[in-house]
Amino acid sequence: MNWRAFMHRNNPVSAALMSKMNYTKKERVAVRLVFLRQMG
Repeated sequence: MNWRAFMHRNNPVSAALMSKMNYTKKERVAVRLVFLRQMG
């Protein structure tokens, strides 16, 4: 699954599972920032 499909959802479960989805090393920081924004 692609993490970008869950980027704008207000669901804490999907935010937590984004770290297990497909992303490249370049996208790693972006995934973490999106997760922190959703949890905050």
